[in-house]
Amino acid sequence: DHQILVGPGSQLVYSPSNITASPGDTVTFTFNAKNHTVTQSNFAEPCIPLANSTGKAGFFSGFEPVGANVTSGFPQFQIKVNDTNPIWGYCSQTGHCQQGMVFSINAPSNGTNTFSAFQLLAKTSNVTKAYEALGAASTKNTKLKSLAKTALIGIVAGTAVLLLLSLLLCYCCCCRNRGNRGVLSSQVGGGGLMSFGAAKYRSLNAPAPVAAVDIHVEYEPPGEKPHGEANESYSHEGPYDPPPLLGGQYSTAWDQHK
Repeated sequence: DHQILVGPGSQLVYSPSNITASPGDTVTFTFNAKNHTVTQSNFAEPCIPLANSTGKAGFFSGFEPVGANVTSGFPQFQIKVNDTNPIWGYCSQTGHCQQGMVFSINAPSNGTNTFSAFQLLAKTSNVTKAYEALGAASTKNTKLKSLAKTALIGIVAGTAVLLLLSLLLCYCCCCRNRGNRGVLSSQVGGGGLMSFGAAKYRSLNAPAPVAAVDIHVEYEPPGEKPHGEANESYSHEGPYDPPPLLGGQYSTAWDQHK
């Protein structure tokens, strides 16, 4: 693993600014004070992002602001070396690339494409063009992330409201059903619907009520007056046969009277 400090001591440099790495190695950039980036470019256009200059995807750490009084917990950015081809990079903060804040990995040690030649090109390049291109892309990504976050919050909130309304509706329906069952039970009694049907059947088919009769009223023979009053419609005189006694016999007292 290779370590490169970004802006150590508040300087506009990468330290070390040129290293040699093998395929499979990792390079870790540790950000120090101020606000810097690690942005890949190419040799011919040191201060323009690789995607803007060649259309190829390149690495970009994003801006990493670090306070001057921070002594630990520095943010880091890591890349992996895939081959031995030269890797060129710079800080896309306004004016930093133009002041020579660039780095290289596996840069040729001689020829026209050395690190020194790359840094010289950076100091004479149009840093404004490079910064605007990267800034526009960064702003667009930020807006897209913000819109996506807002949409997600809206979806979650809408789902929660619908769920709450569904639960409330179910609760109201359950309460209403329990109330209807309670009213029906109070009307038909403990026997439920069968008892209610039986009661209705008996009510419709029951015989008419009969007036109560007092069986203790004394019986008065027809034509007789109550006790103690004379019975003018009855006379003991005249032809009258006394009622027979048991065995078909008549009383002699009645015969003598006749």
